[in-house]
Parts: sequence; structure tokens; C-alpha cells
Amino acid sequence: MKILFVEDNADFRDEICFQLTHDDHEVIALDAGRALLDWLDHHPPPDLLLLDLGLPDIDGLELAERIRARHSTLMITMLTARGEVDERVKGWNAGADAYLTKPVSLSEFRAVPARQAQRLDQTQAQSKAQSQPLADQTERQPLADQTQPQAQPTAACWRLDPRAYQLINPQGEGCPINTAECALLRTFADSDHGPVSRGALIRSLGYQPWDYDARRLESAVSRLRKKIVQLGGSKELLRPVRAHGYLFAGQLIID
Repeated sequence: MKILFVEDNADFRDEICFQLTHDDHEVIALDAGRALLDWLDHHPPPDLLLLDLGLPDIDGLELAERIRARHSTLMITMLTARGEVDERVKGWNAGADAYLTKPVSLSEFRAVPARQAQRLDQTQAQSKAQSQPLADQTERQPLADQTQPQAQPTAACWRLDPRAYQLINPQGEGCPINTAECALLRTFADSDHGPVSRGALIRSLGYQPWDYDARRLESAVSRLRKKIVQLGGSKELLRPVRAHGYLFAGQLIID
């Protein structure tokens, strides 16, 4: 499914793009309202628009109204810190199909495109059924559920040096890390190659899950992933695990 995501917070935008891409969606990321309008002028509409209302150049409500007038069937999900009832009403009136209030949980955020993808699949299946003979319909089998494969540890070994605050790649090259990143990596190293829940990662940072903005964890993971890439690793080395948390998909030991 093609998703157009408009968000001016770079860390949050990068993390959400990574999550949605990992869920097999095609994501186009933009950071401003004018960029959004320009993109729609030169491309067919996407399957889903994820729209931050607090953009730096054009208010998201105005954007939604303009886009809804041009694309009546486009699904628009608004993402905003404006959680008051009257603000929500303004959002619905501007053309929102869904309205998510920040801080939003990752599972709730991912449920929106997942539901839209189901709708598209159902619509395509109905259209196909109407266009095929009855004999062909009886031969079709339902698609099997797609499950996320379990990542296996790789032979390459990454190392965490907590005393020097360094993440070291299999080639022996190091990168400085901060205290939070060191805590996250230590937790991954202690997980025996298994996924780590968001709650466990938040507690490793010295907080409780119910008293911590989930966006801070997403930003910390995003920054850590960028350092892994700087060291020559793949983005997939630090990956999300649906409805659970994150997985460091490689061998990680503590020096």
C-alpha cells in the first residue's frame, strides 16, 4: 500500500517510515504542507495520507480541506497534539477519516494503515470476484496470513564497550554512543538474541512505561539505528517486532 506521510519532526518521521516500510508499505515522506500539495499535483493520490496538523508552513486543517475537495475518496488520518474535543471536531469536519492524538502508541499508529490495507484487499477481491466466472471463484483459496519471521543471529559479532561508551562493529570500528543508547544496547545484549518489549527498554532507561512518552523511545531507537548504519550495518539489524518491541538481529556481546 502506498502511504504519503507528512511530518516535520525528523526523528519521529524517520522512525515511523522505518516501521511502515517494515510492514511492507511503500512510504513517501514529506516535511511541509507545500511539499505535499506539490507532490499531489504531479502524482496520483496515495492509498493513505498520514497528516501532521502542526506543520511549519500551512495548517493541517486547511490542507485537509483542500485535499478532500480534490480527492474525495482518499483516506486521511490526522496526527496531532491537539486532543481537545473541539479540535477533534474541526478535524472530522475538515475531512479526517481517523484522528490520532500525540503521543500515540506505535501499535495504534500501525493499526490505521493495516486496516486500510484490509479494505483495499477486500475491495480488490470483490471486484475480481465480480469479473470472474463462478467456476473460477470456487477454485480460489484464501491467502495465508503473513507472519513476521523470527530473525536469526548472524555470524558477525557486534560489541558494546560500556566503559568507553562505544558500539563496535564486526570489523573493529567504533562509534561513540550516549548513556541512553548504551542502556538500550545492554538490554539487547542480555536478551539472548530475542525481541525486547518496549516496556523493558523504557525501564532500562530508568523510567516506567506508563510515565514515559513513547516517542522518546522511538527517537532514541532511530538515532541508534543511524549509528549502526554509520558503522556499515543494515537498518534491519535493529528492527521492530509487531505488537512487542524491538529486536537486535545479530550477535551483540558486552566487552
